[in-house]
Amino acid sequence: MNILKKLYCRLFQGVFHIAIPILPYREPLILHSIQELPAEFKKQNITKVFLVTDSVLRKLACELEALLPVEGIECVVYDKTLPNPTVSNVEEAYTAYKASGCQAIIGFGGGSTIDCAKAVGVRVARPDKKLSQLKGILKVHHKLPLLAAIPTTAGTGSETTVATIITDDKTHYKYPISDFPLIPRIAVLDPKVTFTMPANLTATTGMDALTHAIEAFIGGSTVKKSRKYAIKAVQLVLSNIENAYTNGYDETARKNMLIAANLAGNAFSLSYVGYVHAVAHSLGGAYNIPHGLANSVLLPIVLKQYGSKIWKKLKILAVAGGVADEADSAQIATEKFIAEILRLNKAMGIPTTLKNIKVEDIPELARRADKEANPLYPVPVLWNAKELEHFYYEVMDKEIDMSKPGIQLILEKQRKFFATGATLPLNTRIGALKRLYRYIKDHQQEISAALTADLGKSTVEGFMCEEGLVLSEITYMLKHIRRFARNEKKMTAITNFAANSYIKKSPYGNVLIMSPWNYPFLLTIEPLVDAIAAGNTAIIKPSAYSPNTSSIVEKVVKACFVPEYVAVVTGGRAENQNLLEQKFDYIFFTGSQNVGREVMRKAAEHLTPVTLELGGKSPCIIDKTANIPLAATRIVWGKFLNCGQTCVAPDYILCQESVKDELIAELKKQISVQFGSEPLSNPDYGKIINKKHFDRICSLLNIPKVVYGGRTNSAMLKIEPTIMDNITWDDDVMGEEIFGPVLPILTYKIEDEIITAVNSHDKPLALYIFTNDKKLVKKITSECSFGGGCINDTIIHLATNNLGFGGVGESGMGAYHGKTGFDAFSHKKSIVDKKTWIDLNMRYQPYNKFKESVLRLLLK
Repeated sequence: MNILKKLYCRLFQGVFHIAIPILPYREPLILHSIQELPAEFKKQNITKVFLVTDSVLRKLACELEALLPVEGIECVVYDKTLPNPTVSNVEEAYTAYKASGCQAIIGFGGGSTIDCAKAVGVRVARPDKKLSQLKGILKVHHKLPLLAAIPTTAGTGSETTVATIITDDKTHYKYPISDFPLIPRIAVLDPKVTFTMPANLTATTGMDALTHAIEAFIGGSTVKKSRKYAIKAVQLVLSNIENAYTNGYDETARKNMLIAANLAGNAFSLSYVGYVHAVAHSLGGAYNIPHGLANSVLLPIVLKQYGSKIWKKLKILAVAGGVADEADSAQIATEKFIAEILRLNKAMGIPTTLKNIKVEDIPELARRADKEANPLYPVPVLWNAKELEHFYYEVMDKEIDMSKPGIQLILEKQRKFFATGATLPLNTRIGALKRLYRYIKDHQQEISAALTADLGKSTVEGFMCEEGLVLSEITYMLKHIRRFARNEKKMTAITNFAANSYIKKSPYGNVLIMSPWNYPFLLTIEPLVDAIAAGNTAIIKPSAYSPNTSSIVEKVVKACFVPEYVAVVTGGRAENQNLLEQKFDYIFFTGSQNVGREVMRKAAEHLTPVTLELGGKSPCIIDKTANIPLAATRIVWGKFLNCGQTCVAPDYILCQESVKDELIAELKKQISVQFGSEPLSNPDYGKIINKKHFDRICSLLNIPKVVYGGRTNSAMLKIEPTIMDNITWDDDVMGEEIFGPVLPILTYKIEDEIITAVNSHDKPLALYIFTNDKKLVKKITSECSFGGGCINDTIIHLATNNLGFGGVGESGMGAYHGKTGFDAFSHKKSIVDKKTWIDLNMRYQPYNKFKESVLRLLLK
């Protein structure tokens, strides 16, 4: 939200806060049984009442209908209230009220019924105004007929609040009408009328009451009384809702839930609510999603998003509710409180997502939520419509069928979604990348824990090599995306005078991203960042070998995207095969050469372009002029990072004979410095991904040639950083890419041996040179074929946004990162824009000598 709008919102809220003590706030008279209501009406000289309910609750209202005539009170019943009552619904009830000659209104039911009763009262008080003219605050002014509210749910609060919520029939816009005359005169909190309420309604309406209390408490317009009410309401909900849910006839729990809802409603009337309600109202209007359900699902998500702004206040509620200790920090207490909300939701069968939300509706839904909330709601953090869109994506139902028909269906949905042009606007792409950035930033601990579980990566290594690089790529892309997407102007040949020429970058469309297990977060999400920035939809297939990270990737994607935009397919070979049988517009694969060949073979059937990021035996060359201690430091870091499971790790050392002994001594020293004397016991040293790969690497160890390390722990899947000397190309370790913590050393005498050794084998993905001889650098980089590399370092070229990264030959094709990544997922259309004000006729028949001479002059 821009600064001017923020200032306006806060000024508006500040004035409203100051005015609270002088506003005509009141609380309804509380009765504890419906049997008390007829006598109360009689005191007020009421002889005819209008009972608003719905067809289901009509049976529950029979007792009240029977009691009223005993006191000489006639009852007219309107039982056609709809969930989320509409304007026409209210108008129908209002017409019936006018015809009945009633003096008072009773709302009997949940929030929808009481809202309908209130809205009827508004129409009675303001017959000169349409409901749409009264939306917002303090527009009713006039006194309503005597209004009594009898809640039949675990919590609504509507029996004591200043608001009624109405839905426009045509636009499905759900809006509040708020004014003090709407507070009912009487509220009947009778637990017996709630006994038969279904358990799921008990759960969602109870969590609705909790939402009222929390939002009123954490906002910026609290007063002593509203804080007191909110704290007590939270205590009552947390200690009674599960009992009310599991035993609907628990009178104590039911009574306490009604009291909690009433207190929360009072707090709401004094201090207002927040974005949970604004978003929930928009969903109720558009899709008829029950308000309590929407609030229940949204509450923990919005609270998390508020961040540190609400920690101190939520700690007060957490301690009061018995879910945190006074000794806990504000952050820990908040985490416990949100965890308790999530636990309650799960225990009571409340889902984590909401069905039927359509991605094309989200901008309008967010606009409506923004319009309702800003500037009225005194929220802890101000968000505009664009920022509110995040919550709709987060709660959308995104389950995907992983079978072949399910994959075909989601791909078809993505094609249709892409065809709408929804991914093309740069603001849409930027918004998607920002959502992704925020989510990763907020869930780094979960991502790190998954990487540790799969690969034993420490928190530092996980951030340095995975989450941090993804965040950096997003930041880089957000900074440059408008420039990357811009048309590239080109010179136009004189033969095409007069015209403009340019290259237009367009997304391929539906892309498939298949990622490996060794850097399962980085190598999945980073290409996705480039694909989204370029305007594509994507299906992601993470590796089955890293299940914990795959699960996190799925969670990240579901939180940030709808499946029509980005979907995750998990599983193993069967799912891989099902995906590769489909026709995609582009395939991006990172993995082994064997699987890469299969991907290319399948892609060829559909003439689908591919990027293949494979691997190979990447050499590390050291000559006599190198700084040996520094070289050893950087080689040890690069080789044994991620326990050697890095596609661009130095696979072997090719060292000049004269410095081999010095290099080995320094390598030993550095392994001890970086990993300790017992690397297998070092918690920051990773592990091999699984037993299959552990056994394969162990089989490459030639113990007589091991000069350092060599010890293994099969239970922990750990292998020590190992150096092998006196290696030749005939050794097993040189027959394949090692992909583990084993470093063989070969030697050379003269420079030409380097060129021969490198070029006589498959082209490597990376090549590293440690030397101070610039001529040698020029010779090797010119004459050797490899994907990319470093001079006097290892691996770091992979983490440079301004450099493309990719292989060549057997190590892959294509490249990505930064602008190169944007271009990789973009088709470059060459376009000539020919002008119409002149047309040179040299190319048209009939031809003659003059035309021929001009053409020969120009085309040479």
